[in-house]
Amino acid sequence: NLVKNYGDSLVVGQSSKYYKVHIHTNDPSGFINKICEFAKVYETKIEDMVNQFNLNHNKLAKIGIITDSIADIPKDLIDNNNIQVLPISIKDGDMYYFDRLTVNNNTIIDIVNNSNELPKSASPSLVSVINMIGNLKKYYEKLLILTVSGKMSSTYNVFNTAVKRLNDKDIVVIDTKNNSVSQALLVNKASILALENKELNDIVETINKDINKTKILVHVDSLDNMVKGGRIKKGLNLFAKIVRLKPIVSIDNTGEGIVYAKSIGTKHNINKIVKHIKKVFEKDGIETYAISHVNNLALAEKLKTKIINEIKMKPVFVTDTSSVVALNAGNKAVAVAYIKKGWLDELFICIFNFI
Repeated sequence: NLVKNYGDSLVVGQSSKYYKVHIHTNDPSGFINKICEFAKVYETKIEDMVNQFNLNHNKLAKIGIITDSIADIPKDLIDNNNIQVLPISIKDGDMYYFDRLTVNNNTIIDIVNNSNELPKSASPSLVSVINMIGNLKKYYEKLLILTVSGKMSSTYNVFNTAVKRLNDKDIVVIDTKNNSVSQALLVNKASILALENKELNDIVETINKDINKTKILVHVDSLDNMVKGGRIKKGLNLFAKIVRLKPIVSIDNTGEGIVYAKSIGTKHNINKIVKHIKKVFEKDGIETYAISHVNNLALAEKLKTKIINEIKMKPVFVTDTSSVVALNAGNKAVAVAYIKKGWLDELFICIFNFI
């Protein structure tokens, strides 16, 4: 029954202490969760067969785009735009999970709720990054790597160290100074430019300019995870629950997390976010925006509808949040991110057209 529910081609090996299980499945996180009901899992290894097929048969660009799993990009965009994703690990006791592969938001929230301590994310090892880059160089002429903010994770430093060791001028690493869905917008734009056969230097220049025009606003529904992670005190969380205080968190220009605003109740938070989006749209214009959520599609869709009503523009996507981000943002969080146009861009276009 286990094989029928989760996949096929099951192979089980046994040693004196362990069982080794190999299975073809479209639901690795579900399979791992099921196994954990009656056995302890010590190590997992996942291979994305769709990605391997695309690399060999559907590679559409000469420049490969690499990011980490904290970027909230829908799977269809990853597959169709030849985006390569390195999963971030999440450690819970002796168990390591791979973000988006062997753990999802439902699972990570259950793990958090049943634990006194918050599981911790772990940056990829230098060896794994070097191996990944080396393998992808077989398929792409050049590589562009866009990581989560270096102020939030050592992932950027690991990638940067790997590239320096490889000493390859055709590989560039960018600290996006963002995370979650704002990081995803930058990665998605880089992939589109690569598919349009833009030169690497031109893509790097464009993305570096867009970093300062990219912003994320996250409605945080509960501070429980921040308490478990030691970021805030229990007393403050109790007060917040009593008065229904809901923070909106964001990221500053250096890539550091900040509290952007606070409201009493979810409704006021959402209205503040929509008001901000409308103000930016009217002042600078918005090139693109997207929405992500932690087990809260209903609120994400409500936010989407409100924004569309105000600016008459649809998001490029609505998607689930990374499990790593969900660890800190908490259950029911909803985020919106955008890349603004900026009046200087509009002025340049007008002058160029006039000339």
